[in-house]
Amino acid sequence: MTTAVVRLAGRHRASARPTWFTRAASAVGTLLLLVAGTALLATTVAPRILHFRMATMLTGSMAPGIEPGDVVIDTQENASDIAVGQIITYHVPIADHRVESHRVTWVGRDRDGAVLIRTRGDANSADDPWTARIDTAKVWRVRSVVPFAGSVIRWLRAPLVRAVLTVGAPAVLIFWLLWTIWRPAPAVDRDAARSARRQRREGGADGEAAAGGLGELERSAVRGDDAAAGVESEPAAGHVGP
Repeated sequence: MTTAVVRLAGRHRASARPTWFTRAASAVGTLLLLVAGTALLATTVAPRILHFRMATMLTGSMAPGIEPGDVVIDTQENASDIAVGQIITYHVPIADHRVESHRVTWVGRDRDGAVLIRTRGDANSADDPWTARIDTAKVWRVRSVVPFAGSVIRWLRAPLVRAVLTVGAPAVLIFWLLWTIWRPAPAVDRDAARSARRQRREGGADGEAAAGGLGELERSAVRGDDAAAGVESEPAAGHVGP
């Protein structure tokens, strides 16, 4: 019976081995989760800790250096250190006060000592039609460019996607971990366990019966019960009765 149980358990383990598709799906899922988590941290937590910010270029005014959909990474710099040739990100002083990342072409000061700048997009033939006054002590200067990252960031910042990544993905991961720990045993394992328990019970009953018989023989020997010991008693030879 033990051999049958071992064979049954061995067949179950062989059938329970993950296939190449299962392993590949698990690897891809883990990779996607790591990429999504890293991107989410890079766009939400990292800027606050490392004191930088990101902005997506929406137009081609800075092409070919910065194309639409690229992401610029800005760090702060003293407004008094602005120099011609730098690319800064600022609110334009007209209309909707949109954010622009353009190159500085002129730097001056007004009567109050505030910094004045003129800018131009690298793809444009003339300066922007305004002179911007910097009223803050710091400005945001473009330090690097990440190509094609703008579309990914916009997608990650969508409310539904953010909710899925911050709540849904961790919940699914926790559920999967708990399931792997506490999932019910397969039917083959249960059958093997029942067979092993039945074999132990049968072996235990046989052992108890044997132990009981041996104990009875020992007790009979102590009492002098020859019949119980398997020896018949005969009168001594030459004995004469009264």
